[in-house]
Amino acid sequence: MESGRSRGCLEMWSEENCKLVVQLKNISVHAVNRREIVRQSHVSFSKLLEKIQGLPPTVSSIPLELTILYNTVVLSLSLSDTSQSVNSLLYEGLVRGLEAYDGHFDEPDITKLWAMISQSIHDPTFIQAVDQLICLQCVQWLVCNQLEKIDAVFHILRDRGFVEWKKDRPQTALQYFRWALQADIQCLSALYHAAMVYRQLEMVDAELEALNHLSVALDSWDQHKAGKDVDSQVLIRPEQLVQIPATCHLLTSVNWVHVKHLLARRFLQVGRFEDAAEHYLDLLASFLEESQREVFVVADYTIPRIPEIYLEAAVALLHCRRFNDVITVSEEIASKVTCLISENLTFEIRVNEWLSNDCSKSTEAPEINTSNRNCLLNGFSEWQILGTKKKETLNYILWSATAFLYQGQAFALLKNNKESITNFTRCINLLLKVQVVCPPDSGESDDLLETLKENMTELKILQKLKSLAFTGRGIQLTERGQNLEALQNLQLSLQAYPDSFETIYHLVEVLWKLERKQEAVTFWLKETEAKQRHKVNALKQIPLFVISCLKEINTTEEEAVSKKLEEYCSSFTKRT
Repeated sequence: MESGRSRGCLEMWSEENCKLVVQLKNISVHAVNRREIVRQSHVSFSKLLEKIQGLPPTVSSIPLELTILYNTVVLSLSLSDTSQSVNSLLYEGLVRGLEAYDGHFDEPDITKLWAMISQSIHDPTFIQAVDQLICLQCVQWLVCNQLEKIDAVFHILRDRGFVEWKKDRPQTALQYFRWALQADIQCLSALYHAAMVYRQLEMVDAELEALNHLSVALDSWDQHKAGKDVDSQVLIRPEQLVQIPATCHLLTSVNWVHVKHLLARRFLQVGRFEDAAEHYLDLLASFLEESQREVFVVADYTIPRIPEIYLEAAVALLHCRRFNDVITVSEEIASKVTCLISENLTFEIRVNEWLSNDCSKSTEAPEINTSNRNCLLNGFSEWQILGTKKKETLNYILWSATAFLYQGQAFALLKNNKESITNFTRCINLLLKVQVVCPPDSGESDDLLETLKENMTELKILQKLKSLAFTGRGIQLTERGQNLEALQNLQLSLQAYPDSFETIYHLVEVLWKLERKQEAVTFWLKETEAKQRHKVNALKQIPLFVISCLKEINTTEEEAVSKKLEEYCSSFTKRT
């Protein structure tokens, strides 16, 4: 019975609130008695608030109570009532809201109350009502020159603009971002982070749409700034009054270059190569503009180095069969970076010393046993091996070699055999400048050295590039009828990167042409194992700019080779 009366009261009070709101909306801004009407409305809302607060707060009643509280405070502020009564109203309303969810708060600090509510209550209906009050609270503090409290609230909101996301509650986080956009369509930070949540949820179309809107909005914003230069001395900006967190700031949290790159890269990753190519070309053009030279870091994601972006663009253009553009973009990198490379680059790995200092923590250098080997692999630090200068030189080599690789692939697809081989050779010669060795007297095994090399990202990339270049050159030599030279290149490719099924396929074909059919059968028997390793290694972190644009071996081609080899094995068995 009590519950029925409560529902009846809520319905009646909700209707009364709506009636008062409509009356206010119908008042002309030029009405002579407007202020008096506003004052009377304020009295009516205050009385309505007293009625609903006469009942204990409940989950069902608190959203309406906070809505009426919001209307009451808005009218108080419009009547220039910035007295302590407004703070008291807000404080009491928030405490009642907390009590409705079985919470308790008895401290006088309202900023702590905001923080407690933000951390403990996750009901979307309640949070939406509370968010409306935050704006009014900030207005009240601004008028009273309590800027430090506004700063504290900004941090609370930011921790909440991410807490659901960090707690692996992407749907809840997404709802907060949507509310932010409903409140202000220009809240670009919310749009960006919504896109990141869509990515986590694997909603590719929604993610791309959000990033595209964000890119257009930022582009329009930049044009607006260029066409309308506002003197910073004329307007007071919020960040001049309070320390707004970077994640809440419109332009430091989302940058056009970063967003454009995200958009281009995602199109490339999902196989929409035409879209990717156009966005990459826009991005490369922007690097020539003074306004886009700064590259910002957003959240935990960083923009790659500019040469890597050029190489990603080359990948997209290769897939679009825009081979002349690939050659041009790659040449931009090769011409500017190759001249920075020294004659050779040697990395000397002192494994025993590293193990002694970082794994065993003892004064004596331990022997290389199984436990130490595992310790080494688990805690392996590239920075303890590569000096900063050498590491950067290695980057120069990788970028230049990749540029030559893509030029080689582009010329191959343009049927320019000579230029293709030339560029594959340039790629290989650069990569061969890098040597990784153990000191002669260290006693380290070659197996351990190879294991270490596999666990260094840059050297793993180097091996992959070397394999692609040798394979590319081998295929081109095959087309010229130079099968022995082609076989040698394909064998070197497998030495550099044994898990390439495409290389095995081409090597088997060359062996067959050379009438070394038994060897071809032996290699092909490794095909299943190689394909499985290839799938596993494909998941390893190889940068997007290091890919193979060689023609993939389809099922029909694979079956044709298998059938040919089976027939050979069958006939060979019968003869013997």
